[in-house]
Amino acid sequence: MFDIRGYLLHITHYDPVWVAAKKRERPFDLAVGLEVVRALAENGYNMLLIDPKDGVAYRSHPELKRHYTQPMTVLKELACAAREAGLEVAIKLNFAQSSQHQHNHWFSPHHNLFDNDEYFERAFRIIDELVAAAKPERYFHIGMDEDHDRTITQYCAAITRLHAGLKKRKLKTVIWNDSACHWPRALVHAEKSLAAERLTPKDITHIIWDYGIPVDAAAFRRARRRGLAVWGAPGLDVAPIVPVLEKTGCSGIMITRWTPCIRKNRKILLSRVRDAARAFMP
Repeated sequence: MFDIRGYLLHITHYDPVWVAAKKRERPFDLAVGLEVVRALAENGYNMLLIDPKDGVAYRSHPELKRHYTQPMTVLKELACAAREAGLEVAIKLNFAQSSQHQHNHWFSPHHNLFDNDEYFERAFRIIDELVAAAKPERYFHIGMDEDHDRTITQYCAAITRLHAGLKKRKLKTVIWNDSACHWPRALVHAEKSLAAERLTPKDITHIIWDYGIPVDAAAFRRARRRGLAVWGAPGLDVAPIVPVLEKTGCSGIMITRWTPCIRKNRKILLSRVRDAARAFMP
């Protein structure tokens, strides 16, 4: 059984599909989120990874408030319920730079500062608010997938700087790893992840996301040979990735469903929790 059996729950998210619907986005439904927490505990998960972005209000950055933003107490209640259910709590933001994928546009207008001192100072003020509210025990996920706009050097430097700040806060850094992405336009992302495996601190946990069939077992073997802690993130079909993770000694699996946590999607989210667990639980 994997040490980390996690689920990523989105208070909100940013990618081209979600951004196209931002004007119509409905607020995170805490009641549905609490049902997901209960389902996770009942199905053998042990971690809730929460993705708040601009879905909660920040004292330090009131300008990030959107029409779907809710009080920070929503995050507190969700995290508290997870701990009471026996789940470890972790937090995720995304600091990837890409005008195409828009993963850090939740930080708008500050995403345009592009890695200067002010960018990171603001980032850590937000991180500190999230840590104070959710009290993650060990891990903070900084995203970094599909980073189109940084050079390899800039990409590795940004990860290293965020890692240093999280280490001061006694938190371990988690990043997405794009090295299993092989379609032509994704190779720029895969090459950055390969560089990050070599050039960023070795105590960073890499989540290799692989939605393909067959699973790219070589990507997991390589990262493990480099001595990295590796979790796997599968697509809708979870079963193919499980033996690869087991054979390569990966310590975790991270499940998600890229859909808003709202009443309309309640059955989809709960089914995802249960169906995925059947594939990786003994």
